[in-house]
This record gives sequence, C-alpha cells and structure tokens, in this order.
Amino acid sequence: MPATKKPLRKKEIDAIEAPIKKRICELCGHNYQLGKRELNKKMCERCHRDKESVSGKNGYARLRLEKKGFTGTLSQQMSDYEASVEAGANELLAAYVDTMKAFGSTSNETLLTLNPPELIILEHEATNEFTPYLKQIFLNLYVKMPRQVLLILEHLGISEHRYQMDMNKYDTFRDAIKYCDRKHVELLEIVSYHNALNPKATSERIFLMKAGDPARYRESYKGDTFNLGQMNITVSSNIPSLGIPKNKISGGGKAK
Repeated sequence: MPATKKPLRKKEIDAIEAPIKKRICELCGHNYQLGKRELNKKMCERCHRDKESVSGKNGYARLRLEKKGFTGTLSQQMSDYEASVEAGANELLAAYVDTMKAFGSTSNETLLTLNPPELIILEHEATNEFTPYLKQIFLNLYVKMPRQVLLILEHLGISEHRYQMDMNKYDTFRDAIKYCDRKHVELLEIVSYHNALNPKATSERIFLMKAGDPARYRESYKGDTFNLGQMNITVSSNIPSLGIPKNKISGGGKAK
C-alpha cells in the first residue's frame, strides 16, 4: 500500500496560513494576521508591543526601587517607598516648624495653618514612583513652604525632571500647585494691608492704593481730564553772553 501522507501539525498549518489567516486579538477583539511572531500569538501586534512596554517599565521600576533598598513585588515596593517618603516629609515639616518658631513671626504661624486642595488623579502610571499619594504629600509641604520646590523634592527623593514631567502630564497636579501659589499671594496681601494701616507706612499704602484702584491713583491713568484753557509762557534769561567768537569754539564755523 502506498504510504499515506501525515497530516500537518498546527504549527505547520500556522506557518502556511499566517500571511492570509485572520485571528481575533484576545485583548482588543480586532482581527489581525499572525505574521512571523513566535510569541504572544493570541494578540495583535499593537497589544503585543504594549504588553512588552508595560513589562519593561515594570522591570525598570522594580530595579530603581531595589537600588533604593526596597524589595518584593512592585506593589509592595511602592507601598514601602511611600511610607519611607512620608516619614521623611514629616521630619522636614517638623524641622521647618522649629525654624519658623525661631524667627518668631506671626505671619509664619499663619503660613503653617494653610492646607492644600485634595488631589484627585484617576489614571496614573503604575510604574511612576511619584505616586498620587506622594504628590499629595508634596502639596502638604509646599503650601506651608512656598517657593521651596527643590528643597522639598530633594528631601523626598523625587527628581526635578520627574516633577516637571508630571506637572505637564497631570493637569490636576499643576492646578493644585497654582492654587497653593494663590494662597501664598493672598497671605502676603493680608500682611501688606495690615502694615499699610500704619500711618508711617506711606510707601506700602500708596502701592496698595494704586493696585486696588489704578484708575484713581496710577500716574498712567488716562481717564477724565480738565481743560484749563490756553496758556502762553515766555521764558527769558538774564545770563550775559560769554563773549567767545564762534570760530574759537571747537567744532564751530569759519570766521567771516
């Protein structure tokens, strides 16, 4: 009897049908061609790349946290890292409070009572160590320590590059920082206003008057003007002539 041909195995069928055979991606549900991929054949090329990207980011995040002394799964590393940063934030705030007490200014005591807005970020990268919780801790410090961004970031172990990236990426975080800045300005305005009530604080009082009602107090005001009529003014001099001939003066004309 002639030898019967063995049926092709699934791997061989896939190799033949790959250029034309359509499959359904398990992640996004779209049709795709198998192509030449040896791994992740159950998902399309786009989902395959996204999965590899997430896997790579997870690996880099774990490696960064391991260098900082945190081990375990990525979620456990993040949790331990947040606890460590929070402890550092409390130490920084305690030292700052002691410094403000040393100055003994009542305005500093008012500054320490300020609270930031509650930060809400619905979608955040799981591999970003500057988590929403740590962003909230940053705001808690920044609202009491205005204009000290670099000091806070250095103490929390957050790079300025990461801070700037997240400022641009998360609108709610950027808006929260602007809100803290407005609170700082309002506090300065209150202090300035109370100082201006002192009869001797003329300069500060004039400044606030110009800012509060520029139409009345600014020099550049171009509102109502009053016509005082035409006025002719003649200016004469009683200074005698120096008696120096024109040709004797440097750069003068020729003598006639």
